[in-house]
Amino acid sequence: MGDLLWRSISGQGGGEYELPSVGIRDIEIIQSGGSSTVVTTTGVGGGVMSFDLSQGSTAVVNDSEMFGSGYTLAGTGTLNMLSTQGQNYLVSGVSATGQLLAHGLNADGSLTGQSILDTGVAAGSGSVAVSVSAGGMTYVAGSDASGGYIQGFNASGQGGLVAGQMMRDTDQSHMSNPVDMTSVRVGDTDFVLGLCGDASGVSAYAVTGSNGQLDVRSTLGAADGFGILSAPQAIEVISAHGATYVIVASASQMGQGGALSVMELDATGTLVPTDHVLELV
Repeated sequence: MGDLLWRSISGQGGGEYELPSVGIRDIEIIQSGGSSTVVTTTGVGGGVMSFDLSQGSTAVVNDSEMFGSGYTLAGTGTLNMLSTQGQNYLVSGVSATGQLLAHGLNADGSLTGQSILDTGVAAGSGSVAVSVSAGGMTYVAGSDASGGYIQGFNASGQGGLVAGQMMRDTDQSHMSNPVDMTSVRVGDTDFVLGLCGDASGVSAYAVTGSNGQLDVRSTLGAADGFGILSAPQAIEVISAHGATYVIVASASQMGQGGALSVMELDATGTLVPTDHVLELV
């Protein structure tokens, strides 16, 4: 994907760009006010770049930032969006000291500099899987040497983020290796839903406090006899016919088709299996 994107990039005056335009690992597309911005990240030793898509088929470089010295990414380059008080942040990974690396993104596609957010994860290892917003908080799911976690953040009042409650994976949850996450409000309660790659299961957390406290309400997955396959890929939420449904896409590690698993989420946070569709190959 990185090579294909690089072939379409042109800068001001047609100039070429060095790092961080080489070795692109992940891409986010942000749409705002009729315009589209593409943001990319590299692996270790690179940085992030933003591209304007308003000038036709060619992506034009808008801004770029190198990763700060001393903050080597632990794991492969990933990019996830955080939003709080109207400010977007691009989370690019976890540092060697166990801190979250984020870059502010303005509406015009310019970058505001690297922010270092304390997560409390173990130093020297870790990865960020995904981020969502729920109940006025922003949550980041990832894993480190101690296992999977969900970290809550709230606004600092000065355009930044302050780490709040961290929820570790337990025997009552499926979050040892989070691969995707989403959020939804059902009735008067906000929920965070996490998808685990190791357990092939879903955990439903209720947001119960102003500091981002999460309460595990239910889990559902392969261990419960539900047919999520061994390589979960994505989780989405839809509302239809007066109910809220959670849909999980999974694949077989042997490459023999995939599956869609559907479950209903009620106002108490209980996950109830409703359907499972296998791909025929």
